[in-house]
Amino acid sequence: CVGYAHRIFNSINGLVTATLLTMYYPIISKQYAEKNREQVDNSIRKYVDMMLILTIPLMGLLIVNRNEIMDILFNRGAMEASSIGKISVLFIIYVSGLLFIATKEFATRLFYVIGNTKIPTTINVLCVFINICLSLLLKQSIEIYGIALATTIATGICAFVECISLIHKVGGMKAFHKHKIINRTNVLEIVVSCALATIVAYVLKMISSRNHSLASIIISGISYCVVFILIMLATKNEYATKILSRMKRKC
Repeated sequence: CVGYAHRIFNSINGLVTATLLTMYYPIISKQYAEKNREQVDNSIRKYVDMMLILTIPLMGLLIVNRNEIMDILFNRGAMEASSIGKISVLFIIYVSGLLFIATKEFATRLFYVIGNTKIPTTINVLCVFINICLSLLLKQSIEIYGIALATTIATGICAFVECISLIHKVGGMKAFHKHKIINRTNVLEIVVSCALATIVAYVLKMISSRNHSLASIIISGISYCVVFILIMLATKNEYATKILSRMKRKC
């Protein structure tokens, strides 16, 4: 069950995190080599914008439709319903760490950009150690779910440690606030928008197409996206406005 849930999550993580890193890592590396610090800051902001606007809503959408996704993937074979239920719960736990992984991988790439590979390597070793210890501890109380939870917690801890180490390396919190990488108000708006969109999508899913997984995913997915976008635009969220303006320029 753990293997199935982890493979599905890795596929989703690969689409999101790997795509963002492929887009921005070469650009930031080139800008840093050219000593264009203003463009580096701008590219980092763009990555953070895209990361937050993609990972947080995606987490909510996947959690809402977890059972339907597992039903489509596994219910057509010989797998028992109890096993599908376990995979669904494990999937939720892994998905909860999507933002942690995206943050950690980006912080690691930024260390590579500045020519420091020792710190991220040490933190990755620490992550493995914490993961193993937590897995052994949590498995005794919550069985296989402890393995997934240990991975998510260890990734979150290491993402936090790596970000703090990176901030310290580039000048501390004063430098971090000076470059204005993250806008707390906008992040809060995204979280609130996702929470409201999740509630609306869940309610609509429960009252329509209960016996049709694909139809349920489509209905809840569309309602989720519509509610999320409307709230973001209504609050004039900076991230949403930036992305919308970029799309208009490209069109």
